[in-house]
Amino acid sequence: MKFAEDLFPIGSYPGQKSAGLYIDGTQALNLTIIAESMHKDIFPVLVYSGDNTSGTGKSTKMTQDAVYLTCKVNEIYKLNNTFTSENIFFTVDKLLEAAPRFSKEQPYSVLCLDEPDELNENQMRKKSFELRSAFRKLRQLNLIFLITSHSFFELPKFYALNRTQALINVVFQGKFDRGYFHFFGPNAKKLLYFKGKKEWNYQAYRDDFSGRFAPCYAFFPNCKEETEKYKRMKYKDMLDELSGKNRPKDVNERELRIQLFKQVHQNLGEITIKKLAKAFGISERTAQRWLAGDNNADEGERVNDIDSGQENNNYLIEDKKDTNEDKKDTNSI
Repeated sequence: MKFAEDLFPIGSYPGQKSAGLYIDGTQALNLTIIAESMHKDIFPVLVYSGDNTSGTGKSTKMTQDAVYLTCKVNEIYKLNNTFTSENIFFTVDKLLEAAPRFSKEQPYSVLCLDEPDELNENQMRKKSFELRSAFRKLRQLNLIFLITSHSFFELPKFYALNRTQALINVVFQGKFDRGYFHFFGPNAKKLLYFKGKKEWNYQAYRDDFSGRFAPCYAFFPNCKEETEKYKRMKYKDMLDELSGKNRPKDVNERELRIQLFKQVHQNLGEITIKKLAKAFGISERTAQRWLAGDNNADEGERVNDIDSGQENNNYLIEDKKDTNEDKKDTNSI
């Protein structure tokens, strides 16, 4: 279905054939539930993951959902909120600094955290008190939060299960074709986490529904201008991360090594765990434990010491799929 035809006239994004921004009809129903419930003092948090790889389009999908939620909130509560690059943050501290202003000036705003380093299991375990305090503060502001994560399975259980309402896993299909997602509501998300965490397996439990999305970032007003601003912000954040500027102060060398191992595994899936473990000078068993989130695994077990010889290759969920929902190329919608 299309929405916001006045905000996204033809020409707003590449390949657009008609005015408006496309959203899967079933997901629109679920996001509408959130928008309609904001006056009940709820604390909605949605997580977007990329199927254990990069470049699937999770940030793209997040901005489109943010625009839909903002439009719905404006419609229901007669507000005039916007969603621009200023609604996106790359660190929890920057989000905490800006959130009170949004709460005061644009009630029920949508704020996004784009792959913050603080939200991985290592850092959240170390900063448990500070992050729980941060979430309690955010809880009082009555805002909507969308978070992209390297992997859903990186989140500690408390946050993955207790602090999020849904998971949207964005995937490639075919020959690296973008524009596909799987939606896991509260119950499906919980069962996926328990069944899939050990091997980071998104097929460990079925989704509630799946759908398509368009190949473009979404902001309003001034979608093109805000898209360029966001890309510059993301590039700067990447440079800051590489230089160590955004690196959490208490990350030690061993933790950085584990993070690097995980990122290489996610981004270079063609390299087996066995070969990657050998390159890092650790045992395959230690590599498996690192990927499973056991960062206390004994790194001293070197690859030559142990070699297994094996390679490890319901308050939401409105499911009234529009019979006219199409599965064609989203460039044509």
